[in-house]
Amino acid sequence: MAYDPLTEVKLSGESVYQGQLLKVWCDTVQLPDGGVAAREYVVHPGSVMVIALLEDATGDMQLIIERQFRYPMGHVIMEFPAGKREPEESAWSCAKRELLEET
Repeated sequence: MAYDPLTEVKLSGESVYQGQLLKVWCDTVQLPDGGVAAREYVVHPGSVMVIALLEDATGDMQLIIERQFRYPMGHVIMEFPAGKREPEESAWSCAKRELLEET
């Protein structure tokens, strides 16, 4: 791999939290200028978001959106179909599941 002057090098890392869905890590990195900094990040199995278009009876295209309660926001929002990928699930399989399965 070619050298990139923006690259940060991991010096150490520790798991801060591990839940059923995600892990939170805090790494110590060496900056390109030689300084040291902390980098906090989330490891997640991945997700998909689908922008679905359907042609209606008149030939016009319609965007598909759904109403969904989002706990962190505390209310229902309108959003494109989306969901978390299961372990070993392809993005395509996840997208089909989000569009076709009823809940």
